[in-house]
Amino acid sequence: MKQARFLKKVLSGVALLAAGSLTSTLAFAAGPYTITYFPANAYTEPYGINNLGQVVGRFTDLTDPNNPLQTGFLANSNGNITKTLLLPGTKTIAETINNNGQIVGTYDDNGVQRGFIYNNNTDTYRAYTAPVPNVDLTFLHYINDRGDFTGHYVDSLDGFQHNFIVTQTAGGEVFTPFDLPPYVTVANGMVDLDTYTNNGDRAGHYYDGGATNGFIFANGMEYYIDTDGHEGTELERMNNNLQAVGYLLDIDGMNHAFFLPSPDSMKRYLLFNPSQWLQSWAEGINDYGVIVGYVDDGSTVRGFIATPGAAAVPEPSTLLLTGAGLAGLGLLARRRSRNS
Repeated sequence: MKQARFLKKVLSGVALLAAGSLTSTLAFAAGPYTITYFPANAYTEPYGINNLGQVVGRFTDLTDPNNPLQTGFLANSNGNITKTLLLPGTKTIAETINNNGQIVGTYDDNGVQRGFIYNNNTDTYRAYTAPVPNVDLTFLHYINDRGDFTGHYVDSLDGFQHNFIVTQTAGGEVFTPFDLPPYVTVANGMVDLDTYTNNGDRAGHYYDGGATNGFIFANGMEYYIDTDGHEGTELERMNNNLQAVGYLLDIDGMNHAFFLPSPDSMKRYLLFNPSQWLQSWAEGINDYGVIVGYVDDGSTVRGFIATPGAAAVPEPSTLLLTGAGLAGLGLLARRRSRNS
């Protein structure tokens, strides 16, 4: 199975009024982006960015290759890490940060994966375990400005992932499953809901037993982004303006970051020419269109922040996402699963 991270998630929500399919083509376009890179000697993987330019992700300390230490991090818009997060255990992953400074992610509590909600303003956190029977592991992935968050848990009896959205109401938190039929009924099929916007729009990807495809539920419509000749399309995040990012799994086993300007766009735009970086992944996007992710230069993995120039704002279809770096050779491994 050549996908990187696939979660099966469930949500009963507003009925979708109509459905449409989207077959997008791959392209480069014109327009400037400023690329800021994290230090080359730091193994950094940014996963989320808010409108204040605060970036969260995972840093891996490889001082001891036999016992790598993984910590979450908070960085500024210059790519400088300002805080590390290591909750009880040996591994902490920070997935997203909202505009109120709330961060969600997962930590390893002596071999048990638990979700967490961390408040950067008060430097406090709470652990989260899905409130259902037979919970083995719990992972959290996205939080919006209302404090609604998404995640999945693993059932200790059947061993499968079951996914959910938690919404904030006057009566307290409401736990709701998320489903994406008929894909969850496909043998080995899995669904990953990566975004639940302030308006309740949803985006992510699913694995149907043969390939990975993206999906967006927005404005009462369903959009499905197919592989378009590639081995997979993993749509990771979508902002409140319905711009989305992710990465393509190419037939050669390499991943390439892309930008989707709107759910009904017929084109996905690569952030980097494949000759610039061995591999690249786009993981997060804020409402100003600033994109975060990471690249593989053949010897290490380092984060990037792509900031759109003035010419890129009015017309998304004219964007050119440029980057500079070394085309490395040798590191051919696919992206590791965050949840392994």
